[in-house]
Amino acid sequence: MAPPNITDQPSPGLKNTCVFESSKYGRNRGIQCEKIVCEYFLKTGHELVATNLKLFCAEIDLLFNSSENELIIVEVKSVREDLAWRNPVGQKQAIRLRKAFEHMLIASPKTVRMHLAAVDQLDEVMVFKDFLSDYI
Repeated sequence: MAPPNITDQPSPGLKNTCVFESSKYGRNRGIQCEKIVCEYFLKTGHELVATNLKLFCAEIDLLFNSSENELIIVEVKSVREDLAWRNPVGQKQAIRLRKAFEHMLIASPKTVRMHLAAVDQLDEVMVFKDFLSDYI
């Protein structure tokens, strides 16, 4: 499968807003966390490119252009305080995310980075930059 054509422009329908629809699978907390993280990145000067981007190997929760002209892939996780010490990404998911990351490296002329954004029960965002390096 050929990589998608990634442009420097956000999707026309997004207009740098964080709109997510509920799904039939009860992802309400996940959708809420994605919106919180989206707003966090927008406030820090990032430009929203895509939400829930489906690739052949994984789904990218959020995709941004940074002010440093980098493409930022963001994996969003909801974490409970009592589970904060655990790794929120399992090995199989890490492999899928690594494939998505490599796919985007090929598809984009920009530097590509992948961050993990964890949202706790108080809706506070913790960003772990370049988190996949822990899985190499």
